[in-house]
Amino acid sequence: MTKKQKSSVPNRQSVAKASKLNPIHPNAAGIDIGSQHHWVCVPSGAANECVRRFGCYTADLYAIADWLAECKVETVAMESTGVYWIPLFQILETHGFEVKLVNAHHVKTLPGRKTDVLDCQWLQQLHSSEVGLDPSRFPTVKHFTSWLGLCPGSRITGGKIKSSQTRPVVNRAANAFRMAAQTAGKSNSALGAFYRRLRSRLGAPKAITATAHKIARIFYQLWTTGGDYTDPGMDYYEQRYRERMVNHLHKKAQVFGFELIPQPSTNLVS
Repeated sequence: MTKKQKSSVPNRQSVAKASKLNPIHPNAAGIDIGSQHHWVCVPSGAANECVRRFGCYTADLYAIADWLAECKVETVAMESTGVYWIPLFQILETHGFEVKLVNAHHVKTLPGRKTDVLDCQWLQQLHSSEVGLDPSRFPTVKHFTSWLGLCPGSRITGGKIKSSQTRPVVNRAANAFRMAAQTAGKSNSALGAFYRRLRSRLGAPKAITATAHKIARIFYQLWTTGGDYTDPGMDYYEQRYRERMVNHLHKKAQVFGFELIPQPSTNLVS
């Protein structure tokens, strides 16, 4: 047990003093997401020990869902920091729980927070009374990519765009998407062709960010619809890119009063 965990282990008296909020959702649970362990708190009286620590492997995540079901939990609040919440979020939603993501920074800075109460208990108490929660359920793909810090910025002053650079965000999920973009850039896929095309024109850093943004949008679509992704292939992307370029040239030619005439292909085989 780490030093932080030792100072955070609660007792029943400290939990009772931590909050006197009137419960609106008596069957609410709180989960403190970590890289090695998840701390889960269920309502007082739902189990002999209302706080349990679980691992982060798939079997542990299913064990969390089973324990919450045994404790008659209906709704769960969990932190949205890092990427560790994603698999647990999916499993809990699959099991029928209402899951709300919470900005951990906002929760930790709420007045009245007690240092001898575990984060999962604080989340459980707040969620049961719907006080201080900042749900981040990403209603649109733009919200999701904005949270990741992968979408272009929109700093506008006096009606003019001053900067379109992405926001500097420390986000492990965004780093994961960037790593995926670098890997995809070496593949013979549509994403690989997209990455290499941008890299040749804008450089590697911007190509990585743009490809990570595209992967994040695909992930969000699959996540929200439960669909499957089928890669159209590098040739498909190149063909679509060529069609877009030709259409653009036709429009440019029309603006200047010209007309593009396709050149017949020559047969070099005698």
